[in-house]
Amino acid sequence: MTRHALIFMLTWVLWAGAAFAQANAPRVTSELSDTETIVGQPLVLRIKILVPTWMPAPPQFPNFELPGLMVRLPERASTPTSERIEGETWSGVIRSYQIYPLSAQRFDLPAQSLTITYADPTNSQPIIEQHSIPAVSFASTLPAGARILSPPILAGNFTLEQTVTGGPELKVGDAVTRSVTATIDGTTPVLIPLLMPQPEGDALRGYPKEPNVTEHEDRGTLSGSRTETVSYVAQSDGDAQLPPITFDWFNIETGEIESATLDAVSLTIAPLPATRPQLSPALIMRAVFWLAGAALLVWVIWRWGLPRARAAAAASKRARLASEPYAFRQVSAAINAQDLDRCVKALAIWHRHYPDMRPDDQRGIAHALQAIGRARFAVGGTDDDAPGNAWRELALACKNTRTTLRNRQTASRAGEILPPLNP
Repeated sequence: MTRHALIFMLTWVLWAGAAFAQANAPRVTSELSDTETIVGQPLVLRIKILVPTWMPAPPQFPNFELPGLMVRLPERASTPTSERIEGETWSGVIRSYQIYPLSAQRFDLPAQSLTITYADPTNSQPIIEQHSIPAVSFASTLPAGARILSPPILAGNFTLEQTVTGGPELKVGDAVTRSVTATIDGTTPVLIPLLMPQPEGDALRGYPKEPNVTEHEDRGTLSGSRTETVSYVAQSDGDAQLPPITFDWFNIETGEIESATLDAVSLTIAPLPATRPQLSPALIMRAVFWLAGAALLVWVIWRWGLPRARAAAAASKRARLASEPYAFRQVSAAINAQDLDRCVKALAIWHRHYPDMRPDDQRGIAHALQAIGRARFAVGGTDDDAPGNAWRELALACKNTRTTLRNRQTASRAGEILPPLNP
């Protein structure tokens, strides 16, 4: 055999082998259902893989997540397939992705690579190869009728429901809980905006819980709900209102703008009831002793002695119960018991002894009450759920505030009685 014939044969063998390998290489195709959709409505990206034999291991597909996109695998996202190619039956799989645009813009999915494992046609040994998926682009838009909406809600249906626990008549320190649920059909509940507005004024303080978002799929169509719950604590007496809630939304089936509305919730907050004196056993024994003595002395002293003694005792008791030290002891006792309702009421009574109290004086107390209230109402717990250091912070803030206010009163009285330096 001549040298040229040998070279020709080697070249032909290499070419035939390369042609055979190329003809039997896996085939990867991708298809996007459309190049344009509206916000919240999905496009379907299908990736088809065919191999000349079989795949002993499933393909490793890429991730198509991008900002502003929600990518989901629907039910039965991967399905087997087969196809006749050049008289041979090739097997494979089709993977479907549902791509939901969450905003109106253009999206460019970059080229990706996937890993395929298939059996060698000549010896059935596994072959692992990397294959590319070409880049795809599409755009999401808002229908003309929905462009005036802020925020834009596009759905087949959108409804609001609410439940209110507590009220409508409250006392300072009481709580009312409002729970609002928005249900959306035809798209993902991720697109539902914040539901709860803040009430006006300072009569109520809100403690929100984490929103609860649920989602389900029916024959490839998403729907779901978002629930927000807020507990409101009454801070001062008077009338208050949980504001109405209204959302305009675009019906993708009719092309019309519709409204979902919840009524306002009116509340009445009663002032703190007058504090009634609590008679201790020691006080009762003392009263009995004085009464017995008065009954004995009535035969010795003038008849007007007993009425005067009773009047003096009652005045002394009223003065003690109405004093600032007694009111502060009630605050300290409520803090030691870690009773938030009792503490709020005791603080309100104690504040009456300092009508010139400034907002800066209450800042430390308010900060500690917020931490305690957040633990009790934002998570659905009780006073025992409040951190111990928050109660200690409240006790220290009350003590410091009292010292500041008493020093200020002392300085004010001293300024009133001292004569001027330069008469």
